[in-house]
Amino acid sequence: MEEVAAMGGHSGRTIIEQSWRRSRLSGVDPSAGIGSLPRVEVDRESRLVRAASPVLDQLADELAGERFGLLLTDESTRIVDRRVGLSAVELQLDDISAAPGTVYAEDLVGTNALGTANELGTAVGVVGDEHFNESLKLFCCYGAPIRNMVTGRVHGVLDICGHVSDQHHLFPPYIIGAVRQIEQRLAEEAGLSSMQLLSEYRAASARTREPVVALNDEVTLTSRAAQDMLSPSDYAVLEDVRLRMSEPETRFTMTLVHGAEVRVHARLFPGGGSLFRVELAGDDPWAPGRRDRTLDGTVLVSGDPGSGRTARARQILGRGPVRTCDAGEALVEPPGEWLARLRTALDDSSVGVLLENVHLLPEFVAVRVLERLKDSPVRRLVMTCRAGADLSATQELLTSLCDEQVTTVALRRRRGDIPRLVVEILAAQGHGGLRVTPTAMNMLVGQEWNGNLVELTQVLRKAARGRHLGDVTPADLPPRYRVVRAGLSRMEQIERDAIVEALVHTDGHRARAAEYLGVSRRTIFNRMRALRITEHDTNTV
Repeated sequence: MEEVAAMGGHSGRTIIEQSWRRSRLSGVDPSAGIGSLPRVEVDRESRLVRAASPVLDQLADELAGERFGLLLTDESTRIVDRRVGLSAVELQLDDISAAPGTVYAEDLVGTNALGTANELGTAVGVVGDEHFNESLKLFCCYGAPIRNMVTGRVHGVLDICGHVSDQHHLFPPYIIGAVRQIEQRLAEEAGLSSMQLLSEYRAASARTREPVVALNDEVTLTSRAAQDMLSPSDYAVLEDVRLRMSEPETRFTMTLVHGAEVRVHARLFPGGGSLFRVELAGDDPWAPGRRDRTLDGTVLVSGDPGSGRTARARQILGRGPVRTCDAGEALVEPPGEWLARLRTALDDSSVGVLLENVHLLPEFVAVRVLERLKDSPVRRLVMTCRAGADLSATQELLTSLCDEQVTTVALRRRRGDIPRLVVEILAAQGHGGLRVTPTAMNMLVGQEWNGNLVELTQVLRKAARGRHLGDVTPADLPPRYRVVRAGLSRMEQIERDAIVEALVHTDGHRARAAEYLGVSRRTIFNRMRALRITEHDTNTV
C-alpha cells in the first residue's frame, strides 16, 4: 500500500533524505528551539474542523489514558485541533509549540510528519532522529493527508504522535482509516454546499450584469462578464480570500492583473463556498486599468518613499517620450545647468515632463521653476513629492499649480495588490516565465515592506537570480523573508486595508465610513476592534 510505505524501509528513507535536503535549502536551523513558535487564531467552525471533530472525538475516547496525541492541520499546515490521551503528553506538545494556531510547515520547522506529509501529499512516518529539528527527536509521528475525494486537493493532515519508544506498526492503518472517515464527511457536506452555491450563483447572475464568481472546493462558476474581466491570477486571489473568510459578508478592493481597481462584495456560505460580486471602483481617473484619459495638464503624485511614485507618474504621462528632471540633482550640480535642462524639457511640446522630488528643490531653484510655470503652463507635466514632506512656501505654491493630485499608498496598506505586482516586477526583470508558489507568495504578502516597492523589487531580484523557468519557492527568498507572519491573515489584512481606506476617505468619521463600505456601524466598530485599527493608522496611509 503506497500510503503506508513511508513508515519505514527504502521508500521511507528516501522520503526523509529528500525532506532533509529541502529543509536545508529552506534555511531551517536544526538546533533552533521551537518552543515559542508564533501562534495565530484558528477558525473552530471551518469545514475541515466540523468534518473532523466527530472522528477526533471517537479517536480521543480510544486513546484515553494512552501516551499519544492527535494533531489536525489545515491546508496551510496550521494546527487547528489537538487531542491527547494524557495530560503529560499535552505538556510535551506545548514544549514544541504543537498546539492550535502554530504553523508546522516543513520549510519552517524542518522534516516532521505534519509538514512533510502536506508538502508531498502522501502519508509519512517520522521517527526519532529522522526529525530535522533536535527538539523533535524524542517523538515518533505518522501523518496522512486529508484530500478532497473529487479534486484530490489536500485539505489538511491528521497526525498521531508519541514518545519514540512507543512507535507502533498500527499507526498507518489507524490514521488512514480515520482520514477516510473525515474525507467522506467532507464529501457529503460538499454536495449540499455545491447545490446551495449553484442556486445563489444563478440568483445573483439574474439580478445583475456585473461580474459574478462562485467558488468552493468542487466548482468554479463565472458569469460572462467575469470571464471578460478576470484573469486566472485574479481567480487565485479570490480563492485565497474564500479560504480565509471568517465573516458571513465582507467588502474589499483589489487591483486586477491588468491594472483595473475593483470593489468586491463577498458572501460566505456553509460548506466553504463563497459568492463574489465585482464592480469597477472608478474613483481614480488615473487608475492603471483606465484607458479613457490622456494627460492634458499638470498632476502631483505624492506618497511614501518607494511606494511607486515614479511608476505612477510615468503611467499618468502615458506612452511617448518622457524627460525626467530630478530635483535631488539640483542639490549637487550647478543650479543654472539643471534649470536649463528643465526649461528645454518644458519647452518641447512633443514630450512629457516628470519633475521628481519637488520637496528637494533648493529655494532659489524653486522660485525660478515657479516663475516659469506661472508664465507658461505646461500641458503634460507630472510632479512627484514625498508624502508629509515639510514644504517651503515656494514649494507649496509650486505644487498648488497642479490641476489634480494622486496619492500612492504604502505597500503594506494594499497587500491585495502584491500578487499582481510580483508578476509585473518579475516580468520587468526578464523572468516572466517564473511562478511564485502559494507558500512563498503568502510569505511575501505577510511582510511589512517598510521599503515599499523598492524593497519588494530587490527581494524578487535576489529570488529570481540565475533562474529563467520553474517556481520561486520559499528557499529562493532571502532568509528573513521566509516567515509566515503571525497576526492577520491575507484576507484580514485586505479587510483592514479597506476599512482604513474608508476612514481616510471620510476623514475618520466611522458612521460615514460604514456607509461607504456598505456595512453597519456596529460591524465597522467591531471589525476595527478585532483588526486593531487605531487613529494612528488613518494618519499614516
